[in-house]
Amino acid sequence: MDSQGRNQKNITTGDYENCVPSWSRDGRAIYFASNRTGDWQLWKRELSTGRETQETRHGGFAAFESYDGTTLYYSKFEGDIWSMPVDGGEEQHITGAPHLGYWGHFAVTDSGIYLLDSDAEPGPAIMYYNFQTRRSTPVLTLKMTPVPFTANVAASRDGRTLFYAQVEFRNSYITMAENFQ
Repeated sequence: MDSQGRNQKNITTGDYENCVPSWSRDGRAIYFASNRTGDWQLWKRELSTGRETQETRHGGFAAFESYDGTTLYYSKFEGDIWSMPVDGGEEQHITGAPHLGYWGHFAVTDSGIYLLDSDAEPGPAIMYYNFQTRRSTPVLTLKMTPVPFTANVAASRDGRTLFYAQVEFRNSYITMAENFQ
């Protein structure tokens, strides 16, 4: 739409659900989840042509490209994080969190992924998956309950600043944590 809120146009259409959009790093396409095949898969829409391609074959729901634009990191509706080359290829399992209901609780940085482990002890925790070591380590235990069924983790490209949402009773809060790395 234009700056006055006019000339809106649908990006996707059809008798199915399309949700959880995210930009490609070059800004030329969006990734989104759709159940048009009967189950949730990731799709990519080229904005200049309108061409849509199915990116995943074994499920996908929330997706973010790596900053260099070569890898797609995504969760499935049930949880877990997976990766695959942007130009196609086999998917690779990255980690068993986030869990069911927390599919959008992860953020890609240059060197890793921040993600929520809702089942961590002594309570839900933000974990950091390091691309180089391929290991997850806890970085922050949450003081309140994470907000389910939404995308609620964001991180700066360098991974030093993190935002996450929590809920207490009927109020939810966005919290910022800094200087992690």
